[in-house]
Amino acid sequence: MSCEFDRECPAGEICYVNTTWMTDGTGAFCDCYAFYGWERANGAGPCDQLGALSYYGLVVSFIMSTVSLVLALMCWYDFWSLVLLLKTRVKQNLNSMFLSLFSIGMALNAFTVFRILTGMNNLYPMGAIEYFGNSVEGEKFAKFAMYVRPFFFVVQVFTVVAALNVSVLWVELAYRAEKMKAKMINSVTYYRRTVHIFEAVYTLTMGGLVGFGLWGISAIAILPFVLTIIVVFIIGRVKMVRLLETTLSSFGDSGSSKENSSSFFRFKKEKREKTSEDRTRRTLLAIKRTSLHVIIGLVTLMISCGVFAYLDQVVGYRNVIEPGQSFSVYNVALDAVNLSILYVLAVLYYYIRRATKKIYRRQKQMMLQESELSKEDSKTNSPSSFFPGSVLVSNNVKFEDQDDSETV
Repeated sequence: MSCEFDRECPAGEICYVNTTWMTDGTGAFCDCYAFYGWERANGAGPCDQLGALSYYGLVVSFIMSTVSLVLALMCWYDFWSLVLLLKTRVKQNLNSMFLSLFSIGMALNAFTVFRILTGMNNLYPMGAIEYFGNSVEGEKFAKFAMYVRPFFFVVQVFTVVAALNVSVLWVELAYRAEKMKAKMINSVTYYRRTVHIFEAVYTLTMGGLVGFGLWGISAIAILPFVLTIIVVFIIGRVKMVRLLETTLSSFGDSGSSKENSSSFFRFKKEKREKTSEDRTRRTLLAIKRTSLHVIIGLVTLMISCGVFAYLDQVVGYRNVIEPGQSFSVYNVALDAVNLSILYVLAVLYYYIRRATKKIYRRQKQMMLQESELSKEDSKTNSPSSFFPGSVLVSNNVKFEDQDDSETV
């Protein structure tokens, strides 16, 4: 069936015009929507059968959505556990940690729904509709394609917020450790405002592009933003690593407190009391690993976005995927973009989870100490029981004076 626009084709089919895989590169006719892998039964009839690319999309969507859902449940559990534990003693410098957990949780929720809808698109060949905003030249979309856009937009926004927030946390802690001179306070304020402006510009830019379904252009537009996030992460990494290495040098060269690298390969480690140097080394290692993995994920995201944008905008996806094709680099490139985002979210969550577990254990210990000392005070009628907060002071523990390295 000859055609000029998608709306002239039956359900499950789109119009292919002068594509590179046609004979002599010319022609215009309706055929199965190759992106979703739909095929005709026995090579004839309507395009109502699922092909190899359909099952590929279903499997990939199932795996990604399952992983994302598990991470989301764990993230929200940690978030509410921390809220309930610290509801009466939230520190100011934990705001960044709460925001990070909230942002990661929102991004993972949206990613789960996004991949579920993406997979469901493959199941409804006869449900393809046209976007009502493009009149005659409207491009045909799958049944749930229009609902995918807002969820993917939420994924993009909260992923950026979470990534930038972790880097802001590192910079704030580094400056705080330097006693927050007036110049440094101004630097932190300027840095935080710059990040907020960046987030606003990114949200407005990507919101418009994703809202109109301009996936290829959005893949190009996201590249400078991702590069900026990489630079910000490197800045935060350098500042925190420099701070922690300076802290380590103050401990001296005590060999007894240094970690044995070969212990990584042992099933059982020698148990001993953790020292300040041990905790600093572990924090340093965690920051190095987290920043490295986030940068790897962001670089992979840039490469996959570049490949996808090239195939979508320069080559054209209808030139890349021929109906009946069992493999498509276009689909793989798009899934690589999604996988890179999920990888970054997983790394950020693992890092924040490590920090929240430290806070959780520390606060449980403090609450237990308060309870025990309160019982002792009630028995002995100690004057300390009449002064709020004196339990912490009498035990030489002050929540406000906790080492910030314990929260990163």
